[in-house]
Amino acid sequence: MRARHTGLNTGLNTGFTLIELLVAITLLAVIAVLSWRGLDSLMRGRDAIVSEEARLRALNRTFSQLDSDCAALADAQALQRSPVLLEPNRLVLIRDRREPQQPAQWQVVTYALDTGRVIRTASAPLPDTTQLAAALQAGATVTGPTAATSVALVEDATQLSARAWIEPGGWVARSTAVDAALQPPPAVAGQTPATPVIRAVELSLDVATGGSTPQRYAKTCLTGR
Repeated sequence: MRARHTGLNTGLNTGFTLIELLVAITLLAVIAVLSWRGLDSLMRGRDAIVSEEARLRALNRTFSQLDSDCAALADAQALQRSPVLLEPNRLVLIRDRREPQQPAQWQVVTYALDTGRVIRTASAPLPDTTQLAAALQAGATVTGPTAATSVALVEDATQLSARAWIEPGGWVARSTAVDAALQPPPAVAGQTPATPVIRAVELSLDVATGGSTPQRYAKTCLTGR
């Protein structure tokens, strides 16, 4: 009797009960959910890194171009006007495009904020001040010999601001202040007054980063003057 009873118990204990199966299925489901969340978090992190790299490349390209534009900034005395215009969400530079042994030429370059994008617009080389004035007044809408080309540099921008360092004097952030600072100082007997010169231009961009508070990026470029 005892041997028969022991054999019966051994047969009944083989396999899994329904409760054990349910527990195993639940554990597998939890592991699957955790794995999916981990994979989703990993993919989101990768997308954020790729987006940040693209943003930094765009900013580096923008500031490198600005450095080139400022290095070729036209001379205010030769133009008889300021080569820098500072406006809300807009920076205008006049480049000297003079080739060696060639007549003077200028180019109007604009950095402007347009529906979240920083747009750089550059006119064709301009051989005289009349066409230069027309390009400054009409901007990118002008056609003919002063027609301009535009390229988008930075996405998700919320603000663009600029200022200029004028020697002597310091930083100014309005076109009227630039014009006033570039006026020759009054002559003093026995002294040679220093000619005001734009030494540097600073461009600041506020750029949104993944829906967070916009971050400010700034670059100060020397003009070579």
